[in-house]
Amino acid sequence: MKKKYLVLSLSILTAVIISYFLFDVFETKNKNTSSQATNLSKGSKSSTIIDKNNNIKIKIPSSEIFSYNIYKDIIYMSIDENSKSKLGNKIIQYNIKTKRKSNLFTTKFESSSVQGIKANNNWVTWVDADDYGEQKNIYAMNTNTRKITAITNEHDTTIDNGFPALRDHYLSWIYYDKNKNKSYVMLRDLNKKTNKNIFILETFGPENSRVSFVNNKILFTDQKKGVSYCYIYNISNQTLQTFKVPYENIGMATILNDHQFLYLRFYSDRYFDNKVVLYDIRRKKEKEFSKQYMNVSKLVVDSQNHVLIGTGDKIDFDKYEVADNTINKIGKINENNIFDLQIENGVYMIEKRPRNSNIGTELIISKNLP
Repeated sequence: MKKKYLVLSLSILTAVIISYFLFDVFETKNKNTSSQATNLSKGSKSSTIIDKNNNIKIKIPSSEIFSYNIYKDIIYMSIDENSKSKLGNKIIQYNIKTKRKSNLFTTKFESSSVQGIKANNNWVTWVDADDYGEQKNIYAMNTNTRKITAITNEHDTTIDNGFPALRDHYLSWIYYDKNKNKSYVMLRDLNKKTNKNIFILETFGPENSRVSFVNNKILFTDQKKGVSYCYIYNISNQTLQTFKVPYENIGMATILNDHQFLYLRFYSDRYFDNKVVLYDIRRKKEKEFSKQYMNVSKLVVDSQNHVLIGTGDKIDFDKYEVADNTINKIGKINENNIFDLQIENGVYMIEKRPRNSNIGTELIISKNLP
């Protein structure tokens, strides 16, 4: 049950778009504004990608957008093309400048959920899963050669892969071996095609099912004998830093900068009984964002020390700015009906699901803090 909760909670945050054969690319002028609308298909109900950087709207013939990522002018998307599960069964890429699309991958499951897309200048990675999340295959594609490689054994029912984080030519993720009942923090060198176990975890659950990967550092959490720890593994020199935490239950750890990271402190078995804690490595001190429970469901940071916190059902996102030893609330994100928020390669991606059932998902992309 623990793993199913993890699968459901992770897959709720991920996505699906459009049909490959229905794309009909053309450009029209918006009569009311100076923006341009690029229509990928003639769908009766569509979603919209709103590119605020180029003042362009891209219509997507799908009521929902599930998994997505962006690198420079290319948007990678998981789409539904006659999918039995009504979830993602293909990955396509769309070039904003050329308005061209190409098909990258088709699921290997009869009833699928393709999700967890990550991208950079040389690599695109994703997770191909069955719709129940019992099997999860991780793949990586070199954007120069277009060659796709499986990261672990495909359709191996004895393992459970978490969602990987991508930096440069490395992948890191949590790997659970069902036969051994052991969890591992894994590192993949995409150039050398080698997997390495860098840490054996004592616990495995929704709280520590992910890693944070920034530059050459991987942050993850664990619990031993009722005591929680944060760990930072440095790829460059293969060293491990250990930080004992004065709380019993923590998780969702996120690197903020070179000397600070964040995590959630949990007060009970209820996931939303939590608050955000800032840890300063130089001072070796913790600082809580609030004296009260914060009901955090989403924790996102950017490269400018901004912390974006989604609470409850994530309709509201609060904005904070962290200095050396101060935490300042600077407002809220000025958008309604926010379902999810990601920051990918310096681009803010806000997924909105309007309450009007006749309107599909809106995905707003911008280089500016919303």
